[in-house]
Amino acid sequence: MPFQKKKEPVSLYTRTKVALLRLIISSSQQGLDRLPAEDELGKQLGVSRMVIRDVLGELETRGYVTRKRGVGTRINSYLFSAQPRLDEQVDFEALISAAGYQSSCTFLDDRWVDEGEPGILDERFCLEPGEKMLFLERIFHGNQRPLVYSRAYIKESIFTIDYSKWQGYRDLSIFEFLETFCDKQVHITLAELNLCQADPLLSQQLKVQEGTPLFLMRDTGYTAEGEAIIRASAYLCPEILPVKLIRHRI
Repeated sequence: MPFQKKKEPVSLYTRTKVALLRLIISSSQQGLDRLPAEDELGKQLGVSRMVIRDVLGELETRGYVTRKRGVGTRINSYLFSAQPRLDEQVDFEALISAAGYQSSCTFLDDRWVDEGEPGILDERFCLEPGEKMLFLERIFHGNQRPLVYSRAYIKESIFTIDYSKWQGYRDLSIFEFLETFCDKQVHITLAELNLCQADPLLSQQLKVQEGTPLFLMRDTGYTAEGEAIIRASAYLCPEILPVKLIRHRI
């Protein structure tokens, strides 16, 4: 059966965030280094100062702007060239596109498993007796070259729809897949970064020599309520897809 992706109503906060991001990019391209005052931004976008303040707080956390009393909101133009960013919660196709590649995805496998690779199950991400996990295996390409090899695990208990009866599920991003078939949204992702070397399987999938250094990123995706709903491992070759991480001083 075909299906339509869920389209949630766009909130005032989200519309304001998109509008401010566009304004920041446009201002940066014009050589401007500051945004107008919060009151003026509110008038331009037709929202309250409180909404503007909340959105600017998020954009400051993401590094796009810096706010200082008496100075205003400074645009951090140098961060727009800091792509792709691992600290931005986006699908790998968007990450690869941000690096300037034409992105695509190959769906390798989906099957139900009793246990995953070592380190997948722990006290945060665990199964009920007799429960299985859906294993999703994908490769993400940039300009038709394999750049990211991904393995994801989703607990059986959170599914509300049998995904296998619907056409086009392989074309969904992992976030769209969770929203469509589990009615769940990833709010925060906790990532662990390590280095590893390409074994025979990774060498074959990423088309690199065995022993090539790789980034290994293990993710746990949590809902806004703190429920761990997905665990994933992704392998990236830093020589081909160099990524950046924005760090803030606390």
